[in-house]
Amino acid sequence: MSYYWKLSGERISFGKPLRTYFIQDSLTKFIKIGSSVDPEDRLRVLQIGCPSWLRLVGSVEEKVLSEKDAHYQFHEYVERGEWYRPGPRLEDFIHKHFQVRIPTEFVPGFKTTVDLFSAFAKSLPRRQ
Repeated sequence: MSYYWKLSGERISFGKPLRTYFIQDSLTKFIKIGSSVDPEDRLRVLQIGCPSWLRLVGSVEEKVLSEKDAHYQFHEYVERGEWYRPGPRLEDFIHKHFQVRIPTEFVPGFKTTVDLFSAFAKSLPRRQ
């Protein structure tokens, strides 16, 4: 995606300001922090390749919080890439800006996605 900068330093894409979004995975409860001109469209694209349900927790204009600043601010919660574990400061930020409380526990009976997929694999019939 191509960007250009206005004199104010605001990053713009195709004439629309970027938004920093927070998307939560319903299974792991991990939160993806990214940026897009259309976070709802980004959610649809991510959902295609994700076996668990995702939800858009919220988004803010990049001038309020840039993706880079969010990654730095919540770096201690990083799980992998742009996915973050819910942590007290991240939860407080989300509650303050979006007036929602995010679920923070894994699906009962599964501690990780590996546990979930291991259980699923064991449930499949064996080939003879």
